[in-house]
Amino acid sequence: MLKNYLKISLRNLSRHKIYTFINIAGLSIGMACALLLYLYINDELSFDRYHEKADRIYRVSTWFKLEGKPPQYFASSSERLAPVLPKEFPNEVAQSVRLFRGTEKKPIRYKDKKLYLNGIHYADSNYFKVFSHKLIKGDPNKVLTQPNSIVLTKTVAKQFFGRAGNAIGKVIKVFDNQSNKVTGVMEDLPKNSHLRFPALVSYATIYDPKDVNGWGSANYYTYVLLKPKAKIESFRKNVQTVFTKYMVGDFKHFKVTAGFRVDPLVDIHLSEFAYEDDETIKGNKAYLYILAAVAIFMLLIAAINYMNLATARSAGRAKEVGIRKVVGSYRSQLILQFLLESVLLTLISLVISITLVELSLPYFNYVSGKQLVVEYSDPSVFGLLTLIMLLVGLISGSYPAFFLSSFHPVRVLKGKYVSSRNAAFLRRGLVIFQFSISITMIIGTWIVYNQLQFIRNKDLGFNKERVVVIRTFGDTTNLQRNDLIRKDLLKHQGVKEVAFTSNVPGQDGGSGTDAFPVENAQGKIQITLAHILMVGYDYLDMMGIEMKKGRFYSRTTVTDTSKALVVNEAFVKKMGWKKALGKKVYLRTDSLGKLVKGYDAKVVGVVKNFHLTSLHKKIQPLALRLISPRKQGHMGYLLVRLKPGGVGKTLDFIKKTWNKYEKKYAYESYFLDKKFNKQYQADEVRGQIFMAFSGITIFIACLGLLGLASFTAEQRVKEIGIRKVLGASIPSILRLMSFDFLRLVVWASLFGGIFGAWMMHGWLQNFAYHLPIYKHWFVFIFSALLALLIALLTVSVQVFKVSQVNPIEVLKDE
Repeated sequence: MLKNYLKISLRNLSRHKIYTFINIAGLSIGMACALLLYLYINDELSFDRYHEKADRIYRVSTWFKLEGKPPQYFASSSERLAPVLPKEFPNEVAQSVRLFRGTEKKPIRYKDKKLYLNGIHYADSNYFKVFSHKLIKGDPNKVLTQPNSIVLTKTVAKQFFGRAGNAIGKVIKVFDNQSNKVTGVMEDLPKNSHLRFPALVSYATIYDPKDVNGWGSANYYTYVLLKPKAKIESFRKNVQTVFTKYMVGDFKHFKVTAGFRVDPLVDIHLSEFAYEDDETIKGNKAYLYILAAVAIFMLLIAAINYMNLATARSAGRAKEVGIRKVVGSYRSQLILQFLLESVLLTLISLVISITLVELSLPYFNYVSGKQLVVEYSDPSVFGLLTLIMLLVGLISGSYPAFFLSSFHPVRVLKGKYVSSRNAAFLRRGLVIFQFSISITMIIGTWIVYNQLQFIRNKDLGFNKERVVVIRTFGDTTNLQRNDLIRKDLLKHQGVKEVAFTSNVPGQDGGSGTDAFPVENAQGKIQITLAHILMVGYDYLDMMGIEMKKGRFYSRTTVTDTSKALVVNEAFVKKMGWKKALGKKVYLRTDSLGKLVKGYDAKVVGVVKNFHLTSLHKKIQPLALRLISPRKQGHMGYLLVRLKPGGVGKTLDFIKKTWNKYEKKYAYESYFLDKKFNKQYQADEVRGQIFMAFSGITIFIACLGLLGLASFTAEQRVKEIGIRKVLGASIPSILRLMSFDFLRLVVWASLFGGIFGAWMMHGWLQNFAYHLPIYKHWFVFIFSALLALLIALLTVSVQVFKVSQVNPIEVLKDE
């Protein structure tokens, strides 16, 4: 019997080639896109889950709260925290490890070979007891125990020594002042890790018991491995007692309280919590929800196409059902027949969709920056594909199966079959649903594009064009280097301005953070947390930053390094100052919170707010401190603004000048605008993915509309013939036949607009700076018009084709 069902199913599919093609095209494209989106979502959700004990690893971050102010959260914590946790909570904490995150690209040398590695980290000796990074060479219990030990990743080891095994025991220079012995080689970190480093140096290398930072300094990342039976809620509560036992003494002078936040390791990548100092590239949980919805909607739209076409063709299959029932078929057998037909169609579509996935995956990986593969041998992947096939097949075939099998054989065989009003109503509802989703995605794509244009064109408060950034590296043996380079560069006709700074916009948060005793609006001294940026005399002019009040630092005022301070408007707003100039700010305090003489500065200038970070974050209170000329050799970055024209020759001159005065560190530079815009790379990738799948969703919906319009036009071909005989013109027939479909699209525009506004309003909250949703009113109007135009063209093609039929041919039998 099953063989007979299969033959009939194949016969029906081959008999109606156009509808079979439309269904297979829609289902295969829909399933291929859904599978690609599944791979992307699964990869985002897999971050850090490869660790054997991932479910028990947590990061302990810190918050500080000034009196009368909201708390400020930092992903980092004190250097002192990690050793304390196992001692204080022996029943809960199995291991705790410190990680000092390097963010700068620094030199590493072996004999004549020299590489510049970005983000070398320092870690405690028990690092490999917490994290499951595979060691190719070395004992995980010993590789980080001794000072000046280093563990290289496989790629770095090969670059230096050809083979990973050749690296063990070799001594390499790190930062040109550390001789480190290679004690281990580890596999490269997988892409789905929030930790990114090329090498690990032992914490013992930088540990100095006489120079351990205080509890108020948060510059280490602390991770804990809880014991199997430990309860996380209990640990979250207990860890807060560390403040009262260890930190309150250091903080009471500053009237500051502090505490801790505990985040699961597997949640860090998709965490939406805003930390002040967390600049790792993160995923977006809300975006994953949207993509998951898109994947489901694409499958539903493809399934709806099948349902619509199957019910629209019901008249053609009514006699088949009637005859089957007359010769003894049960309704259950008919339902099985139609469901088998649907599942068979889905199986064919699934095979084609797998081919489409394999063809498109390289490009999808290129756009998304992923390394996705489909492991067909994986039972979970095979199970997923089978589940998709069955679900889509049953969902798309369920209503047609029950609907078609319900026909009464007597009425059908007498030719009295009339299409059910309920079926017509369902078809209209499904078309509205399809186009509602399509219009929602058009709106989403348009608003994503508009927001990306907004952040590209927004006034940042500084001029980022034609600025070359050179990483200088602090060098105590060559203190005159930076000043000599500056003087030589300014002599070149292609160089407009030169300045030094401790950090640059878009680089690791753009600034550090510190606490200052500051005179408030009432004239009292209070501790204030603010971002701090060390700058040279020429920084303001070099960056094109506007001075709102007062003055900037001057070479003629020698006391500016310790007696003057320039702040931004956000700093003034935070302090509630009506008159900022002259307000006292103490630039240095001792460990007891007492003011250090000679560092009682006054605010001499206020600059207009400018963005040091992306537009995802609000502009924070910022203090611009002047670096003294004798410490200019420690400045981290040299900024050079170029004049228009001759850029290539000017860049060559800058490099030659660097090499003239610097023999230790290689020349490394980039353009500021490119680096700053790179902060939006993840948003642009997501926007491109969303745009592509939006277009495909609309295409699938139009396929269904095309098939439905074609069948509807064929059903009404005699009506069209009679109207033509009575004098109806082709345009009037087009208007008549298109009206029913366009009315559905109008309803879809209403529903799609409401859902799109709700969805995109939530997405825009990811940006601190964005246009409110009502400013995008034109998007909703044009999206509706675009959907109407697409629907009109789709329907008109079929209607116009049928309207060309000669009335005599269609009416000759009447």
